[in-house]
Amino acid sequence: MSKVYDVIVLGAGPAGLAAGLYAGRSRLSVLIIEKGQDGGQIAITDEIENYPGQMVDGESGPSLIARMTEQAAKFGAERVSDTIKEVVLEGDVKVLKSEKAEYQGKNVIIATGAHARPIGCKGEV
Repeated sequence: MSKVYDVIVLGAGPAGLAAGLYAGRSRLSVLIIEKGQDGGQIAITDEIENYPGQMVDGESGPSLIARMTEQAAKFGAERVSDTIKEVVLEGDVKVLKSEKAEYQGKNVIIATGAHARPIGCKGEV
């Protein structure tokens, strides 16, 4: 039987990484699932000037995301690269299925980015 996480986060952009970081900091077991590049749109930004908590003037998107990813891992968040094809949200344990794996969690946070895109899976809300 696969591990049942306290929280599964779909998406490793700024919102998903922040959710994973804070859930991990609260001593919850966390899995972050990202199908593409960590950071989403911010990862292709050359210079960031107005991000909350930013400490480096003129920081790039990739450097900010690298720090956020490192922080999430520091607090115990696990991360996998995968594409979810089906979501079952009924019951106490939610099930997220891909072609290669099945993930189980008590809670699911959807952080799919600035422009939410339907992924076309059964049970999508």
